[in-house]
Amino acid sequence: MTEEIRSAPITGLDEEKREISGIAVPWGEVTTRIGYPETFDEGSIPDGAEGTLHVNHGGQRSELPIGRFVGRSTPAGYRITAQISRTARGDEVLALVRDGVLKHFSVGFVPVEHEMRGDTVARTKVILRETSIVERPAYEGAVIDSVRSAATEGDTEMPQEQLDALRDELRSEYEGKITELERRMATQLDRPAGGPVQFKARSGGEFLKGLARGDKAIIDEYRSVVEGLETRAYTGATLETDSLARPAWLNKILRLTDRKRPLTTLFRSEPLPADGMSYEYPYVSAETGTVTEQVNEGDDLSFTNIQIKTDSATIRTVGGYTSLSRQAIERSSVAFLDASLRWLAIQYYEAFEAYVQAFFEGLPTDDLTARKNVNEIDLTAKPTTADAWIGAAFDAATEIEDNSKGLLADFIVVDRGTAKALLTLKDSTGRPIFAVNGDGQNTWGDLGISGTNIVGSIANLPLVMVPRLTGATFTVCSRDAITTMESAGAPVRLEDENIINLTKDFSLYGYQSIYSEERKGISKVTWPVGP
Repeated sequence: MTEEIRSAPITGLDEEKREISGIAVPWGEVTTRIGYPETFDEGSIPDGAEGTLHVNHGGQRSELPIGRFVGRSTPAGYRITAQISRTARGDEVLALVRDGVLKHFSVGFVPVEHEMRGDTVARTKVILRETSIVERPAYEGAVIDSVRSAATEGDTEMPQEQLDALRDELRSEYEGKITELERRMATQLDRPAGGPVQFKARSGGEFLKGLARGDKAIIDEYRSVVEGLETRAYTGATLETDSLARPAWLNKILRLTDRKRPLTTLFRSEPLPADGMSYEYPYVSAETGTVTEQVNEGDDLSFTNIQIKTDSATIRTVGGYTSLSRQAIERSSVAFLDASLRWLAIQYYEAFEAYVQAFFEGLPTDDLTARKNVNEIDLTAKPTTADAWIGAAFDAATEIEDNSKGLLADFIVVDRGTAKALLTLKDSTGRPIFAVNGDGQNTWGDLGISGTNIVGSIANLPLVMVPRLTGATFTVCSRDAITTMESAGAPVRLEDENIINLTKDFSLYGYQSIYSEERKGISKVTWPVGP
């Protein structure tokens, strides 16, 4: 089971002893800082839980603890009392808490049982693994209300009985860890090498049926996929296509939706921050000077002045819902439910594609701040020959290389009209200029029709047709010029039941954002519009 982390603030200090105490987990307080609403029920952590005390969860990085803690349940929340060891690191942390620099508790736990209350995950039973002192909380109500510092003179000898008890406790703890490790290894060995993870729900419809009847196995397996996505996004790890086990029906939806958002999938994507409805990003507004050789030993190095400014972007919420009767869920075919879920997902991603498309087409070429403009290749007329198109692509790619920092052209975006003009371009004898069937001779590139998109290449630059672009478009781009951002695991599914009319509402939603840090990674080729 994956260990999770939640945090909250420290509020008080008492310097009589080397002890810190306070509420580590408040009961009933809802937080959304972890990417979804969550709360802890009273009694979800058993009385008498013990563990090690760390700083910023250093135990996950194999750092030594700074002390130990013991906890107990109170009406306000789970209260811990921690004893800080007399070490250099312990003294440093104690001073930082006393000065108000470190003010929060954070707990590492393994989820055991939970309930869904609307869209909120209510933890009903967890295993507390460790507690840390941190700078930023997940729960405002988790507070340190006292720190007691003992006198530092002299050494205290631990009684033999206490040493024996500590030794037995450590032995039991590590024997438990070894047993768990052996169990995990056995589980992996029992699984066929390279074999896929088996999921109980084989389609979205089966998932909805299982959800309606409260099938714990189906709910837990889907939850594990979402938590896996959240964990990877939180740690910043790279999501490879085959590195994360997902149900086949979910992969099918993702494949279908990717075909409906060609522009979105071209550019770099990142997970959104865990909280906030806006964020800032830096960009280089101006630079003077350059890095040069130091000709003589002792000469001053060349001075380079780089001016960094910040811009901001907002985060938007996108979603929709559908309502199904309980009879439809329980008695209709799986295909009926599949269609409802798939339709919502496709509409969600079409909205994301329209969002990216509007941003892409709105990038300026005439902003007063030059660094905010994309490159522009302004032609006197629309190209009508192969060499004119190739020349335009070459010039646009050169602009990216010359004006951006480290970016190169990766692909060309065209609208349907421009794609058709390229596809039907012929030489003086009537032969196509671009290889359409892959068997042409004396051709300048290749084009083909695949589904609703026309994809080809010009001078080895992939050419991608994007439907519904509003005007004539021939734009050369670096994939790093635009960054799309989406909440981990999106689109997230929520459900609510009306017991009066036996209907159930299902919704899909996600948080999205987009920004361009290096707009010189895009070159728009334009020409006069007219007959």
